[in-house]
Amino acid sequence: MISTQRVVNDHSVIAYGAIINDSTATQGIFRTDGTESVAIARDDVSPPTGGTFLLLDNLSINERGQVSFFSAMTGGSADFGVFRGEGGELTPIFLSNQPAPGGASFNDFGNPVINRHGQVASAASLTNGGSHEGIFVGDGTNAIEIALEGQPAPKGGVYSDPRGRLTFRLPIKLNDRGESFSIPLWQTVRVPPASFSEMESKRKLSR
Repeated sequence: MISTQRVVNDHSVIAYGAIINDSTATQGIFRTDGTESVAIARDDVSPPTGGTFLLLDNLSINERGQVSFFSAMTGGSADFGVFRGEGGELTPIFLSNQPAPGGASFNDFGNPVINRHGQVASAASLTNGGSHEGIFVGDGTNAIEIALEGQPAPKGGVYSDPRGRLTFRLPIKLNDRGESFSIPLWQTVRVPPASFSEMESKRKLSR
């Protein structure tokens, strides 16, 4: 049975979630261009963290056919994660219990989005730090924080969550130039179209 999770890019390539019968897998994420279908993730294949996928959800696809998604897991080193895949090995972008940029540790994640460069943005709840949630961008090698609850916002004020730490589950946006980035109830933040190292250097210099 095909689930309601379906996303399509401008080349009419579709990524979708599905329930699977008569197999060692019970669910999976797949991608098709109408001619060929490939598996992005299945719950009978262990995630890079070990253990088993319990949930595969919140899909996003870019123009290159790379798919990002949220997962819940058991039996491995992380309970929640955001991954990127394109038919081979999965790339972990963010994982629970992993140190988060700006301090604290990742706990849980919102709906990830991916741009054409394979950069993935997600809101996240945090533990063991001064902020309880934030917005992050990662590419599987590097990650930076874009906004953290309680920290100063551009042009004054501080970031806050009037919904009581539920905002991280709301949708966010990241364009293909990596320039604009927003989440409802948070202030829109511009991310310069630069490498992660350049972005990190500029962020440190601005402090």
